Amino acid sequence: MNELWLPPVSLEGAIGSPTVAHVDDDGIYVGYGQAFNRYNLDGTQQTHLINAQNNVMAIHSDGDLLLLNHTSGLYARFLSIDKDTNTVIDTIESYVDSVYDSSIAPEKNRIFGRTQGISPSDITYISYDDQGNFSASVDSPYHGDYPSVSETWVFPSGSKVVDDSGTIYSTDSLTRLGSFGTRIGDIGFFAGEIPIIL
Repeated sequence: MNELWLPPVSLEGAIGSPTVAHVDDDGIYVGYGQAFNRYNLDGTQQTHLINAQNNVMAIHSDGDLLLLNHTSGLYARFLSIDKDTNTVIDTIESYVDSVYDSSIAPEKNRIFGRTQGISPSDITYISYDDQGNFSASVDSPYHGDYPSVSETWVFPSGSKVVDDSGTIYSTDSLTRLGSFGTRIGDIGFFAGEIPIIL
């Protein structure tokens, strides 16, 4: 099988270098600091959707929902946007349980991340419903008993989340399920569930 790079896509009307981007079947979504734009898959038709209160650090997609993480300081800050209408559905600002370096479990309607700027740090999540409405952020029952790290990845099944300490948690309860016994730089999954770690 021959593999080829796809031709590059230029973003029409780009306002500098993107700071974060996400692509799904419905479009290309790009953050330029606080400014957030949507493009067609060929890079045309730039549509400015919103200026967030803080720099957009992650973009997540779940069906017809866009979920923007603009967490800053000790606050978890998120926006939900309806892809069909390009309008904001809901916002949340939750104190102390911030959600940095986030990953999404669409099956659970949760976005996971790690707190920063508070000791001890912990794994956290923000919940949302199928209409894009948020509820408060939640931390683990351990309140920082496990290593202080920064990044998270959700397993393809949505049942587990791992952070870069190698600690694996349940996405239902944030209870500890085990550990890889080593720090992680990145993770991929073979056949949908077998982890391959770097």
